[in-house]
Amino acid sequence: MPDVIKFAEAALYLGLGPQSEDQDISRGLRVPEMLSNSTITITGGTGSLALPADCLEWVKVMRDDSSLKLPYPASIKRVQEIRSGSWTSGTTERWYAATPQELLIAPIPTDDEDWILSYYQQPVAMTSNGTEPAFFDKYYSVYLTAGKWALAKFLGDAAMLADEERELARQMAIVTRKTRQRWGAVA
Repeated sequence: MPDVIKFAEAALYLGLGPQSEDQDISRGLRVPEMLSNSTITITGGTGSLALPADCLEWVKVMRDDSSLKLPYPASIKRVQEIRSGSWTSGTTERWYAATPQELLIAPIPTDDEDWILSYYQQPVAMTSNGTEPAFFDKYYSVYLTAGKWALAKFLGDAAMLADEERELARQMAIVTRKTRQRWGAVA
């Protein structure tokens, strides 16, 4: 049973990806209770930093109450240019690009700098300590449905899997709508 729970949590937090046509379920659960802030240090001369291991998705990066700007388009070329130090915005404004594992800052700072990263934090797995996330009671129906979906996947029951995926998509859409109404663009 612990494997089914792990599988359910992975689907819940990481989403089902491109196999699902539903945007809410393909992205994974993102609720305000999962938001976390972390002070991160960018080492001078590098301009990059690894995202925290429990980071599901970052929301913004700030320093001195000013957010960084995302160059448009945020392409692989921009990532390569920022990483090599060959791209600058032409101003003193800070810009960033991102890969799934790191943030890149331009222009590259000469000294170490502390920044604040706001991100969706992956809760501790229920199987690791036997307790549920603090917001479990609020979203228990989503957890239950994800568990039923994982069990259907584990058992190889295609009909049950299709039913539970539809129900999980419905539950995720409800949670997403509710959190967007209360929290605006953050959710």
